[in-house]
Amino acid sequence: MANLLFLLAEVVLLLLCILLVVAVGVGRMESSVGRSQDGHLPGSSAPRWKLRDTEGHWIQTPSELRLQLLLFADRSLKAYPSLVRGLNELQKDLRTVEVLLITLAGRLDEATANELGLTLPIVAVDWSLYSRYRIQRIPFAFLVSPSGVVIARGLVGSGAALMEILDTSRPLMPSGQVDRQPAHAGHSVP
Repeated sequence: MANLLFLLAEVVLLLLCILLVVAVGVGRMESSVGRSQDGHLPGSSAPRWKLRDTEGHWIQTPSELRLQLLLFADRSLKAYPSLVRGLNELQKDLRTVEVLLITLAGRLDEATANELGLTLPIVAVDWSLYSRYRIQRIPFAFLVSPSGVVIARGLVGSGAALMEILDTSRPLMPSGQVDRQPAHAGHSVP
């Protein structure tokens, strides 16, 4: 009986140690130090790539014509209705910013995109592109200049958080404001 109690105490102690390690790790990831390790810092060069979106149109980063808002996300967007509404509004209303959804292949199917009412280009990629952008948590957004420089970046869980990142681009516009004219049809050319 004493051996059984000793074994039970060891198991409980081991579980407490594991919980402590996990708590410290999560705390570090959620701290300003952990968040600062996500993504390339503003002022650094964004990784360059050229791929087809799910409709077969060529997309490239950076876009030589306008700013790009790259949102790394997956079907968990269902948990962020405000973010989805914000994305769709941006796609309809902005001419100076191209909005792209970057997702891991197989993580956001067409049915889910339709269910969410997503109207923006979706680019399915493999893990290597997430790694090149240093994505650790999603939804994560980057605002990239036409010259390929990261202007802003961060976790986005709402339309307001998305607008906060986009507001960083205001000083880059000739009038100091984001142009909210309807976007031109079509995508980047190959």
